[in-house]
Amino acid sequence: MKRILYLSLFILCALHGVLDGSHYRGGIISWRPLNNTVQGTTAQILLHQRYFWYRLWSSFPPPYCTEANVVAQTPITVSGAALTCLRNCTSSPTFPSSISANMITSDCDTNTIIESWSGELYTTLTLPLTTSITIGYTGSAWLTQLYLGGSGSWAIVNRMNLAPRPDGYINSSPVTSTLPCILYQRNVSIVHIVPMADNDATDILVCRTVGNQADMTDSSIFQSSNIGMNTSMVSLFYPKTKFPEIKSYP
Repeated sequence: MKRILYLSLFILCALHGVLDGSHYRGGIISWRPLNNTVQGTTAQILLHQRYFWYRLWSSFPPPYCTEANVVAQTPITVSGAALTCLRNCTSSPTFPSSISANMITSDCDTNTIIESWSGELYTTLTLPLTTSITIGYTGSAWLTQLYLGGSGSWAIVNRMNLAPRPDGYINSSPVTSTLPCILYQRNVSIVHIVPMADNDATDILVCRTVGNQADMTDSSIFQSSNIGMNTSMVSLFYPKTKFPEIKSYP
């Protein structure tokens, strides 16, 4: 049986000054079993979170981040930042009520155009193979300069289904090497290549744009005109005045 997996990626932003208050810039959530062979009724899962923030956000006390914080692996402390189970949580009774979304610094860009602070965090979980849940990190104050949804609420989500795959192994999420936040100049047509990978050949990779929470959880809704299926790469074409288009590559 084929599954459709959604790769929640990133925000394509505009090169522009950022006003304080819209501090969130994007993120990626992925996961994989530490051992993908079935051994008993549970599995150890490595959860990987990556998020980008506005470096000069007023809730970050000065002095603001520098490369020294990357070397020191300084925690990025955001009050109340937590990943939680959003849907079908009873299928995974041992999933924590909340998981910290305070990242360990992996990058700090002090360029006056960019001003970003980003990090990542790995968390090991022991979960039953009955787990079939939607997890995510939600909040408000998205980057003001977004093409759509600026300064609004946001949700970075991922579907976690640990039922053994048709080949007998435990599933893992799709992955990408694309950064959670890419900044491009406004009013210039851009083609951005998104590498994608999934170690289960029976899964279908879908890259699409969404406008609300229902779009992320209803597999019958596809808002983009082109959908990448069973592909290793997609391109996002951002024309000057239109909504982004998605094209797939074999």
